[in-house]
Amino acid sequence: MIEENQLTLELACIQYFEGNQDASTTINNLSLRTGVTVDELSPVLEQLLKLSIIERIETRDGELYRYVQPRREQI
Repeated sequence: MIEENQLTLELACIQYFEGNQDASTTINNLSLRTGVTVDELSPVLEQLLKLSIIERIETRDGELYRYVQPRREQI
């Protein structure tokens, strides 16, 4: 995936998570919502994790991703 597509996908993911702040979702569900493969989505989610925009939650059924509210000092 070229960098421009990755940025577009990052923005789409951020918009999804900001619009659904109480939601937790799997990479498979997010893949269906964005229309891209899990392989394309995985590095995007890793980047959003590094930026502390989302967090990964380990469950016995797999991994969930959810939005992280910015702390006051980050704003």
